[in-house]
Formats: sequence, structure tokens, C-alpha cells
Amino acid sequence: MNSLVTNLVPSKPDAPAYLDHALTPAQNANIVAIHFFAMYLEISIYVDGALVFPYFASTIIAWLGAFLNRSAIKKLHIYYLTSIIFMLGASSVVPFFNGNIVFSEFMLSYIQIIVSIISSYCIFIILILSSRERLVKLLSATLIFIIIGSFLERFSAIRALSDSFRSQLYPADLLYSSDYRDIQSYGTIRPRFLTREPSIVGIGAGLLISMIFLLSRMRLSWKIFGALGTSLICIAIMRSPTIIFFAVIVCYGVIALRTTKGARLSWMLAFAATLIIVGASSLLAYGDSIAGISNRSIWGGGSYILRVFGPPLIWLETLKSDALFGLGLGSFDALLPLARKAYGQYDILALFPYFKSEINGSFLISNGFWEYWIFFGLLGGSLIIFFLYRLFRIFGLRYASFPFYASVLSLQTYGGISAYRPWHMIFVFAAIAFWAQRLDTNSDVAQ
Repeated sequence: MNSLVTNLVPSKPDAPAYLDHALTPAQNANIVAIHFFAMYLEISIYVDGALVFPYFASTIIAWLGAFLNRSAIKKLHIYYLTSIIFMLGASSVVPFFNGNIVFSEFMLSYIQIIVSIISSYCIFIILILSSRERLVKLLSATLIFIIIGSFLERFSAIRALSDSFRSQLYPADLLYSSDYRDIQSYGTIRPRFLTREPSIVGIGAGLLISMIFLLSRMRLSWKIFGALGTSLICIAIMRSPTIIFFAVIVCYGVIALRTTKGARLSWMLAFAATLIIVGASSLLAYGDSIAGISNRSIWGGGSYILRVFGPPLIWLETLKSDALFGLGLGSFDALLPLARKAYGQYDILALFPYFKSEINGSFLISNGFWEYWIFFGLLGGSLIIFFLYRLFRIFGLRYASFPFYASVLSLQTYGGISAYRPWHMIFVFAAIAFWAQRLDTNSDVAQ
């Protein structure tokens, strides 16, 4: 294994942790679990109802954990992180001169994405230094807690307690209150267990499922059926179809990460998954039955348009004028007319009139994958991925393609490419690939 990798972990099970990093594997596992719950709650700083510091608690935890493990941070890591940050800014030079970028909005997004990437790298370092067995136990307990809490929310007394907690944590205008829509689309009020909206519960559960079953030691078939069974339970309780994407990640991961043959097939499998996503979206885009599909209750009405159907349509519009470098980071003002034009071609504005009156471009897209390519373009986006890929390769990853293709799936569930969550997912899947490689080479640290 690459010497840069072996330098990150104790060479012997009984080696003192401080010789290589400040914290023990068990302590790092505790930090990861606390960090996950802080991210699930989206603990942020608000001033007069306005968001000032998103994901404040999880960011501080990640940076503090990395500081305590600072001897694991190498100069070469910093070089590639700096290259990624530089490319994020440089890719927006052409859009700036094209008039797509509002400088103040760009700077806000640029600062946010820098903090997000550094924080994600920090949690990656903590993850690969964690006790795998303890981490699986802690994440499993967290998932069980969220499942039970979500189930109990159907009782008014428990829901009242959850709502009281949420009202203390988030501004009133950020709290989800579309109970009528839930009943119309899902047949019941979806749980919002301790979070501001139901989709966060589903995304949190889905990420936990993928981490637990890909990190655990069990047979391939048990991983697949366990992940699928747990996903079905969560979907039934949480009414969140986005969990399916994470179940697919597990099915792909157990093949791509665990065997030599699977590693050779990983690019093919991931490419096929990408084609399925793009192809399905294209078929819907050019199909004749858009009204029928969009109104089915399983898609949750307009949210399906904003998350799955609409984003590739906006991307196609972007290709016509800004194919290489996109609209530029944070250019939601430039995105707004393109979204209206794309949606107008398929009678989406007629189905959902409130889309037409929306003046915030960020509202009209909720898909991190397509948002990435819309803002950075084919060339700019590819260069950023190249440097990120090189960063992962520093750790000797044979499966460095896995985090990117897993993210193709996970980013279908969440928008805001400048936010912490999308980058956090990429680095989490990279850490999972790191652990799979350690298990394959029998170098798992004694827990």
C-alpha cells in the first residue's frame, strides 16, 4: 500500500495513537457520529432569521477533529486542495466576463464552497482514522433512533415535542408546513423528526444505510438484501423515495469495492448507472405524457420536477451558450431565465404556475449533480474533478472512481452545490473506498 496511506494509521494494533495522530480510532469514530448528527440537524447560525453560517456545528466539529489529527495532514493534500479551490474560482472567469456573474453572489458562494470542501476533507481524515467496528455500531444506533423517532411522530404528542424542538432550532420561515401536500401526495403527514423538513430525514437515513452496509463486515448478499430491506422500512415510515438512490449505491459498492473483478467492472457499472439516470430524465423530457407523470402522487408533485425532471432541461439550455465554463458559481440570476425557458417548453409552468412567479433561481433546481455542470461547464467541471481525483489517489485508492459515481446518485437528492452536504457525501464515499481497500489488503487496524 502507498506509504502515504500507511503513515496515517498505526502500523501495529497496540501502537500508541499519539505516534501517528492525536486521537485513538475509537475517539475518531465518536467524532464522526457526533458530526453526522450535527449535520442531520443542520445546526447553523441565523441573525434576524437570515442564514449567516450554514452547518456551523458540523463545520466546527470537522475542523476541530482534523486539528486533533493534524499529523495526518500532509503538504501534498494541501497542494491539491489549493488546486481545487483555485479551479473553482478560475472556472468562473469566463462567465464573469460574459456578464453571468454578480460578484457579491459569487463571493458568497465561493467562500461557502471553500469552507465546505475543507470541512469535507477534514471529516475524510477523521473517518479513515476511525475504528470501523465502533463507527458501524454508532451509525447503526443513530439510524435506529431516527427510524423509531420518525415512526413515533405519527402520534400527536411526539410530533408536538419534535415541532417544539424544531421551532427553537430554525427560523419559522424555514420550517416545512405543507401537511396538506403530504396528505395529497403521500397519503399521510411525512415525519420531520427533529429537522426542518421531511426530505432531510430521508437523506440522512439513506446516507446512514450506505455507510453502515458498505463499512460492515458481512457477506455480499447480506449487504445487498440488508440495505434493500432497511431502505424499504425507511421508505414506508418516512415516505421519502430518495432513499432508493442510497440503496442503489450499496448494491453498486459491494461489487465495485470488494473484489478485483468488481474493481475492473466499476467504471462500466457506474457509467451504466449514469446513462440510466441521464436516459430516464431524457425520456421523460421528450415524452408525450409529462402531465400524467408529473401529477402522480409518488413524485410528490412539483418537487419531482425541481429534483429530477427539470435540472437536465436547464443544463441542455446552458449547453447552447455556456457549454465549456457554464454560468459561473452562484449565478442563479442567470439560471432563472434559462429555467423558465426550459420549463415553458414542456407545459411545466402551466402545471405549476408558481414556478413562473418565482424570482429566486435557486428555487427552480434541487439537484446537486446537474447544478454542478450548469455552473462549472464541461471543461471547468472536468478540471475540478481531475484535481479531486488526484487528491484521492494520493491515499493509494484503487477505487478512486467510486466516490464520484456514488455521488452521481446521491446528488440527485439534494441541491446547493456550494453547500457542505454535497461535498461531504463525496468525501464520505471516498473514505468508504479507502476502508474497502484496507480490508482487501488485510491491514484493518485492530479495533
